[in-house]
Amino acid sequence: MKLSFHGADRSVTGSCHLVECAGKRILIDCGLHQGSRELDEENAGPFGFDAAGINYVLLTHAHLDHCGRLPLLAKRGFRGEIITTSASRELARLIMLDSAHQQEEDMRYRARRGGYDGARHDKNEPLYSTLDALSCLDYFGRTATYAQAIEVAAGVPATFIDAGHILGSASIFLELEEQSHRTSVLFSGDLGSAGRILLRSPAKPPHAENVVMETTYGDRLHKQLGPSIDEFYEAITETFKRGGNVIIPTFALERAQELLYYLSEGVTQGRLTKSTQVYLDSPMAISATEIFRRHPECFEPATAKLLQEGHDPFSLPGIAFHEGDRRIRCDKQHPWRGHHHGRLRHVHRRPRAPPPPAQSRSRGFEHCVRRLRSHRDSCAPNYRRRQAGEHLRRGYSG
Repeated sequence: MKLSFHGADRSVTGSCHLVECAGKRILIDCGLHQGSRELDEENAGPFGFDAAGINYVLLTHAHLDHCGRLPLLAKRGFRGEIITTSASRELARLIMLDSAHQQEEDMRYRARRGGYDGARHDKNEPLYSTLDALSCLDYFGRTATYAQAIEVAAGVPATFIDAGHILGSASIFLELEEQSHRTSVLFSGDLGSAGRILLRSPAKPPHAENVVMETTYGDRLHKQLGPSIDEFYEAITETFKRGGNVIIPTFALERAQELLYYLSEGVTQGRLTKSTQVYLDSPMAISATEIFRRHPECFEPATAKLLQEGHDPFSLPGIAFHEGDRRIRCDKQHPWRGHHHGRLRHVHRRPRAPPPPAQSRSRGFEHCVRRLRSHRDSCAPNYRRRQAGEHLRRGYSG
C-alpha cells in the first residue's frame, strides 16, 4: 500500500495523486500545471509513473488543473477506466477539448511569430491535440453517484461526496485493504463555500484515517458574499448611468453561471434596470450553462425547484427561454452572431471584432461578459480607456 504525489505538491495546480493497493494503481486526478510559460516544460515532462500501468483514474472535478492532462495520459499509454460523476464527465469533455484547441492555437500563433518562445520539449506539436482529447473520452467508464460506494477494484471501494465546488465536484473517500491491513484515505479535491446560491454546500465526509487536502486559500479569509453582490450591482448601475458598458472576464465554469444568476436576480429585485441586456461571449461558458441546466441534482434545493417549475435561473426574467430560437447577425458593421434567450444573448464573436455598440438610455444598456483567453487576446485595457466604461474582475475560482 503506497501513496505518492505527482502534482499539487508544494504548489496549487496540476493535481495528481497515485494510490497503489491490492495490485492496482489508482490516480486521483491528472491536472495541468498552470500559472506561467515555465510550467510548459513541467506539463510536457514525465509523470513520475508509467501511464500504461495506471488501472483507474478517479476524477474529483472538471477544472483544468484537475483533468487537463488526462488526454496526455491516454496519449502516453493509459488504457484503464476513468470514473467520475455525470456532471463532471460532461464538463471534463468540454474542458479538455477547449484545452486542446487552445494549445493548437498557441502553437500556430508562435509559428507565425517565427519561433517558439516557451520551454516545451517538442516544439513542433502541442502537448496534445483535439484528436487526443477525443480519444481520451473513450476511457470514461462507470458514473459515480454522490454518497454511494462504487467498487473500483477488489478491496478498493470509493465514495464520491459532494464537494460543492463546481457542478459535479466531489471529495473521494477510499477504503483500502491489502494483506489484512485496512486504512482509509479522503481526498478533498477543491471544496466550495457553504451557503452559495447555485450549488449545495459541501457534504460532511465520513471519518478517515488519512486526509489529503488542497489548501489554495488556507491562509486567508474571504469577503462576505452579500457585500460583494452589493458592490457588483453598484458598479453596473454607476456605469450604466454614464452610458457605458461593463466587461467582466470570468471563469467559464461556475463563475459565469453565478454572474448570470445574480444579474437575473438584480433585474427581478429592481436593483438593475429591466432593459439590461447580457452578452455572454464565450463558447465554453455557453456550453457549460447548458450542462448546468441538465444537472439540477447538484443544485441548492431552492434553485433546483426553480428549474423544475420551468424558471430559468440563468436568463433574464420576463421572456420565456426558447431552446431553438437562433438569430444570425453577422456583417462588417455588426460582426456578432448568436441566439437569444430572453434578454440574455449568447453570442460568438469573430476574432478581433469590435464589441457591440453602447446603447442610448432610451433603448436600454448592455452588460458584456466576454471570454478573455489570454493577455494578448484581451481588449479589456481598450475598454478601460473609455471614460464611461467599467471593467470588473472576478476572483480566481480555486
